This record gives sequence, structure tokens and C-alpha cells, in this order.
Amino acid sequence: MPKQITRNALVVLCLLGLELPAAFATPVITGVSAPNGLVNGQLLTITGSGFGTKSPAAPYLWADFEQGNLNPSPLGIDQAWGNSPGTGSSIGNMVYSATGGPNNGPYAQGIPQSGSGVSWAFYVHPSVNSSTGGWNFTWNDLGAKYYIFRKMKKNFVTANTINWKDFRMYSLFSGGMEWVWGAWNANYEVDGLQNTGTGIISAYAATYLNGATTGTQTSATLTEGPINRWFSDEIAYQVNTCYTCMNGTVQWIVNGQLVGELPINMGWTTYQLVLRDSATNEDIANMAIQGVADNDASFPDTNTFGLDDIYVDTTWSRVMIGNASTWAASTVHDIEIPTAWTSGSITVSLHNDSFPTFDGAYLYVFDSNGNVNANGYPLCANCPQPPSNLTVK
Repeated sequence: MPKQITRNALVVLCLLGLELPAAFATPVITGVSAPNGLVNGQLLTITGSGFGTKSPAAPYLWADFEQGNLNPSPLGIDQAWGNSPGTGSSIGNMVYSATGGPNNGPYAQGIPQSGSGVSWAFYVHPSVNSSTGGWNFTWNDLGAKYYIFRKMKKNFVTANTINWKDFRMYSLFSGGMEWVWGAWNANYEVDGLQNTGTGIISAYAATYLNGATTGTQTSATLTEGPINRWFSDEIAYQVNTCYTCMNGTVQWIVNGQLVGELPINMGWTTYQLVLRDSATNEDIANMAIQGVADNDASFPDTNTFGLDDIYVDTTWSRVMIGNASTWAASTVHDIEIPTAWTSGSITVSLHNDSFPTFDGAYLYVFDSNGNVNANGYPLCANCPQPPSNLTVK
């Protein structure tokens, strides 16, 4: 198509108020500026286009434990852990460790309760609305998008014989609705439960166990994650858009690899992915970002795990670095902490656990729809740099 016709077509679309195709909105990074160098905690400004908007720029919660305790960082909006319903405990059996985390830094360690099973937890609640006294949001608001990132290290393989939940969201009310993401026997489950008064029944969700073929599972072994080694764990999900819609989505990503995605429309029968309870209109206001072996006497006291770099946000917009020049090939991720965000400029507080002096790191920006620049922007001195000062004659 001639260039003039293409430009005219774009002008007409804009005048009509029509949205441009998604391809035109994909983030593009054209440059970076780090006045104080590529150092942890220093500010990096990213320039480009297609970043979209993010307000506020800060994540909902960020916990890297660099403050010398288990409190969330002041770089996030929510700076306190929530309480477990009925217990008053905000962090379960987690303890602070100054060394042994990624890059041998601080981390949160799960400690078993000898002889009585264990319960490990970091609970994240929505903030309270000052004018109404209710929640500013709940984790199952219709159409809402959420993103969770963490790094984990564990010394055991999960199995159906233990009560292990990688992520858990549930009502603050006794006998209420619950969602669970879990890796068991190198498969995974995304399940919704509701207590009807006569027991727990499975509802509103999709279950993947024992090699089920519905939906997408790239590799069963990837779901578990490596043993005795730090790895990244990500969840991106969107609640269904109406009470009776079955269009909720979940992506589970381990070490940069998509290990589970729901739903894939392949004719569910028993289960459907509905991430909101249409029967009770029930809000979910509690999220646990951890593994749980709750009241499980069969869980060995020698089993333990660690968590670090816990990042929770109410949007898919984010900035990350990866270990390859394309996002598709990246298998090591660190997440950066935004402090300012516009469609053409983002400022982040640099965070680096996986790349010494950021060597071998490539920069990626995601917009609110999950679009990302396919080719990374090199941060390292020895990475191939994009051409500059080109002129066309």
C-alpha cells in the first residue's frame, strides 16, 4: 500500500475515534538513561512509545526484604501484610534471613512447626476505603486484571499427599469461596471451591491433574520448578467480565516458560473457569502468596522453602529484564519497580538479583494488555547495541 494512503487511513481512524490495531500499540523502547549508573536502587528512565498508562506508577505491593525485616517495601502502595482470617497472623511461619536468597541476599524462609504440620503465608489484602469503610477493590472484581511475581526456592517435590498451594485466594468469611493454583505431581490445578454447608464442592473453575489434556500445559515438569535452586514464578489473571460469563483467564509462568493457561475453549464439561461467584456475589479480599501445608502432619519438618521479590499489582503493566535478546527466549527474569509512568517514558528503581552489574540483561516493557516488545533493549555493556545516528538518503 502506498505510504500516503496508509497515513491517510490512520488519520481517518483517529478522526473517527476508532482504536488502532493492537500491533500499533506494542511497546517500543528507544533509549535509556541512568545518570548514576546501572546499580541496584538507582533510577533508570526508559523512553519510547506504546507504554500506555499506569496510575499509580508504583506496584500495589513490593517485598524484597532489603530493609532488614519482613515488611513490604515503601516502593509499593500497600506496605503491610494482611492477617490470616481467624488467626490474626500476617506472616504465618515465615522468618527473615539475611543471607541465602537470590544473589545471596536477604529473603523470607518458611519454617515448619515441629510435629503439628505447617502453615506458611504472606497475606495481601486490598486497602480499606476511607469513606465507606469497605475494600477499595476485591481480588475478584469483574473484569479486573492482576499480576503476581515472586522468586522461590524449595527443597522438596510437591505431591498429592501434602496440602500444598502455590497461590490461594479466598473469602474472609467462614465457608466462603476459594481459588487455588497448585503444582502437584508435576501437574497443576486451578480450582474453585465453595463450602455449601454440606462439604466442599468444586465449582467455577478448571482442574488439571494427572496428565489431563484439556487446555494448555507445555511441560508437566516445568510446573514444579527446579529443586534447591531459586526460580521465578508468575501469575497473570483476569476475572470474568460478568457474573454469568465464563471468560476468566489465568497464565502461569515458571522461569519464563508458560506452564499453564486457562481457559482454552475446548468444551469443558464438569469445570468452567468463572473467577467470580454469581450465586452469592461474594467478594474475595484475601490472597496468600506462598506454599501452604496447612495442618498436614505428614509434611516432613525438614521440608522448607524461601520467597523473595514478591511483586503484586492491579494491572498487567510492568517492566522486566530477561537473559535473552528476545522475550520468547528469556528464561531468567527480574522485575523492576516503576516510580513514574507515561505512554512515552517510564522511570524505575533498578532491581537486580540475577545479572551481575546487569551484564547479559535485556529490558522489556509490558502494557496493560500484556503486549511486550518482542526484542529486548540491551542494558549490558557487552550486549549487541541497536544502531544509532542512522541517516537515510
